Amino acid sequence: MHASREHAVDDRLLAELDGALRPVKDLRLRQAAARYRQILAAQPCHPDALHALGMVAREAGRLDIAAKLIRAAMRSAPGRLDFIGNLGNVLRETGQLETAAACYQRVIEAAPNTAVAHNNLGNVLQEQGDLATAVDCYRRALDIDPDYLEAWCNLGGTLQKLHCSEEAVSALRRALDIQPNHMSALLNLGTVWQQTGNHQEALACFRKALALNPSSIAAHNKLQLLYLERGDYDEILQLGEKIKRQAPKNQVVMLCDAIARLAKGDIQAFEYLYGDERLPHREMIDPPPGYPNRAAFNEALVAEVMTHPSLKWIHDTYDTTRRGFVYSLLRDPGPTTARFGELLHTRIDRYRRELVPDPAHPFFGNIPERFSIRLWATILNAGGYHPPHHHEHNWLSGVYYAKVPRSVDPKGPERAGWIEFNGFTNLPGLAGYQRYVRRVAPAEGLLVLFPSYFMHNTVPFEGEETRISLAFDIAPL
Repeated sequence: MHASREHAVDDRLLAELDGALRPVKDLRLRQAAARYRQILAAQPCHPDALHALGMVAREAGRLDIAAKLIRAAMRSAPGRLDFIGNLGNVLRETGQLETAAACYQRVIEAAPNTAVAHNNLGNVLQEQGDLATAVDCYRRALDIDPDYLEAWCNLGGTLQKLHCSEEAVSALRRALDIQPNHMSALLNLGTVWQQTGNHQEALACFRKALALNPSSIAAHNKLQLLYLERGDYDEILQLGEKIKRQAPKNQVVMLCDAIARLAKGDIQAFEYLYGDERLPHREMIDPPPGYPNRAAFNEALVAEVMTHPSLKWIHDTYDTTRRGFVYSLLRDPGPTTARFGELLHTRIDRYRRELVPDPAHPFFGNIPERFSIRLWATILNAGGYHPPHHHEHNWLSGVYYAKVPRSVDPKGPERAGWIEFNGFTNLPGLAGYQRYVRRVAPAEGLLVLFPSYFMHNTVPFEGEETRISLAFDIAPL
């Protein structure tokens, strides 16, 4: 091979990018790609052209091609920190958080005063659940660049998740001093005010955000969830109709609409959205071939979860003890996790095909032809629990129980460790609707499926053992 082509990319990769760009309406991207291709035709290993073409691929949504092109640029110019940082950005967007973090750390080691690398490392740590260390990264970025708007927003948003309200408000106000109409800062500040019970300030933030961008679904959703907390059920229904016109499959609208109709006494509408007897779906899963029984399969699955390189232990304000998370289990999975992923895909596909469509229903009327799975694991110790929440931007969610503590009694009246489909009986005027709460006792080998707009939570349990579950989201493709 000639030296000039030693680090050249395969022509098939460039052809794949060309094919991906053809349906892209943004002429600017196609023109940029053509310019960089001309440079590569003359100089096949030109690092800046390879990197720039990678950024085009990223903007076109082809992150796999982007990573390959940026890596080719790095082979031609190994010391370019901007290439390394942008590779980290692409890897983060594909869920490769550990590898993305390594890219940012490499930049920091070479140039410790690179504020953007500290900020981006904080973003990865936040996604991994290590909120306290993420805060340290954002503060370091701001020590380097006190006017770094994105770092102030990220710091405020992370402090909000940690319920450090005063510090979060201070950080977000600093962001708004730099850019008064910054949408993310406004929405995060409104969320902090909502957490502290200051609904008037929260309303002001969300309404200002909507005035700046009337089509913002995020701002509409924030406002609707605030109305839900306040018990403003008429406003929920009115706002919901507006959001449906823009985003008919929006999960927050489905959730809020069901609960508001319950509060208004429209039991039939609530039961149609939330009370179908087929939901949540429950079934015991048989182990795949190669495992003598369910216990052996779950034991192998638990072993891979507990030794996964991305396992993070955190202690946050939602829990009384530690909890562990393993993100992106299906990326470079162990052999048992890979088998579980295959089993889960087959089972979800069968479940999807067995459903009877109902065009008017937000769940049964949106059954996807194709789907992707995002899988993660949660390890709860004694006293740990999940507060009421739902999963946005998906169609179906679920959980598989790999290890259940002996202290979790499937017949216990206290329902310790159970999953509850609730989140509404604590709202104004709805305390008397406990009869509509559905509860499922966990069992090793049990698979539970439910619409992503279902509010759900777990009941705390006590005991020395851990509760290990694999949770997942099913998103239409």
